[in-house]
Amino acid sequence: MTCQGPLKFEPAPVTNSILELVEQNFSKNLGTLRPFWFATDAAQAHLALAHFVKHALPKFGNLQDAVLNDNAFLYHAVISPYLDVGLLDPLEVCQAVEAAWKAGDVPIDAAGGFSPNHRPARICQGHLLS
Repeated sequence: MTCQGPLKFEPAPVTNSILELVEQNFSKNLGTLRPFWFATDAAQAHLALAHFVKHALPKFGNLQDAVLNDNAFLYHAVISPYLDVGLLDPLEVCQAVEAAWKAGDVPIDAAGGFSPNHRPARICQGHLLS
């Protein structure tokens, strides 16, 4: 079974208002805002992390670069934005990966090869798989 990619959220009304404001004022800038499905608070970011650990991380080691025409993410965590804006802490991400490995839910190649935010694996050294 193929992972369907990262957990996606419906934007809250306030988020839609902000998206509309950006579209009105910056319509000539490159890129698109929609569909907007990212977590916008810590609770959602934690749900996204849990979804990744359960559904994608078990095959991450072998399939981390897999993509489909209609799904560019598949086994990617897509948690970098949540780390970058402080909704998740790198250590808690490493601890979630470690817990999944210790529970036997994730093979060593997936757990050992995963590094949050594509940052060097040293973030997890001393915490991951210890």
